[in-house]
Amino acid sequence: MRVRVLDHIIIGNNTYFSFAGEGLIEEYELDFLKVKTGGISEAKRRLYQAKLFQP
Repeated sequence: MRVRVLDHIIIGNNTYFSFAGEGLIEEYELDFLKVKTGGISEAKRRLYQAKLFQP
């Protein structure tokens, strides 16, 4: 499955925590990209990364 998570929010005690707001969603996607593209060239890795972060 290729489901892109935009945010994960935890709400409690009159406050919230946003994973996207803390940069954790982007960090996860970059880590995933490193694992997925471990055996390909840097040029292909950049191309895949550009496609991953398209709006």
